[in-house]
Amino acid sequence: MFDFNFNWDGRLTLGIEQIDSQHQAFFQIGRHIEQILLIQCIGVTEQELMNILYDLREYVTYHFYDEETFMKTIHYPHIVQHIAEHESFKNYINSIDYTALCASPYKELTHLRNAIVEWVFEHMVKQDKDIEAYYQRLSS
Repeated sequence: MFDFNFNWDGRLTLGIEQIDSQHQAFFQIGRHIEQILLIQCIGVTEQELMNILYDLREYVTYHFYDEETFMKTIHYPHIVQHIAEHESFKNYINSIDYTALCASPYKELTHLRNAIVEWVFEHMVKQDKDIEAYYQRLSS
């Protein structure tokens, strides 16, 4: 993979306050995972792993709902594809095996981190920025 850190970059801001704050919360989850990986999971507890999984599952539920609701209100033309991408990522997050995560936290968190980084670059940077562009055209 490539080098990436979870410092929020203002260029990812969409200008939609609720969605932007949720994206920043997603980066905080990613940063937490990154920090655990930096110490090679030494001292990581099962409770901490459970909290990460809970936070991610909660995020893909409320954030995707809010983003999809927003897209419906502005009649975003690519909503069907966007929702399909959400469903795919949500299914991935919901399929993470807690037992496997606890048994091999470094390996499993590395896979998870890579999936999150890919999501940032393939979805947030591209697809979500398309929503921003569409919304700005509507607003002007």
